[in-house]
Amino acid sequence: MDLLARTPDLKQFPSVNMDVRRIRPNPSVGLHAHRTDEAIAIEEKLSEITLTGLRTNGEPYTGTLFLHSTYALLMMKLYALRDQVNDETRGFGRKHALDLYTLMAILTEPEYAETHELSLRYRETEEARECARIVADLFATIDSIGMLRVRENEAFPINADIADFRALLEETFPTNGDESSIDSTANN
Repeated sequence: MDLLARTPDLKQFPSVNMDVRRIRPNPSVGLHAHRTDEAIAIEEKLSEITLTGLRTNGEPYTGTLFLHSTYALLMMKLYALRDQVNDETRGFGRKHALDLYTLMAILTEPEYAETHELSLRYRETEEARECARIVADLFATIDSIGMLRVRENEAFPINADIADFRALLEETFPTNGDESSIDSTANN
């Protein structure tokens, strides 16, 4: 399991240790989170799930799990795909491409409304503009490299409506036509 976190405000959290990739509490508790600066809405519109069951020792347990919004997940997956789309050692980002498709395919009406709301709220941020550039560069046409990476994944449904997926991505991360294209050859 990976823990993800935005870069914290060090004035608010002065005891946090941070480097380019990780955030750790100080003093250490043996855990760290990966910096995920592109997930600008990671703490918004969380879905709360209560888990109930038995621990391995048989004791009852109840806990709460919070799942990120679709919007935050889409942003993280777009950045990950951008970073891996041409990297053979990372499967050319096929997993992230299929995750993008899956996130869009399972949207409920309330999740769609929340995604649209967050898209409007964050549209002018640097992170959302970068997502729009990624979508424009990797998903511009049915034959674009991002669309190819989705279809290349062996788990991609044969009869899936890939055109609707592309349209939803463009709706969520629209360009205004004058954004410069991303460098899709980057492999971070």
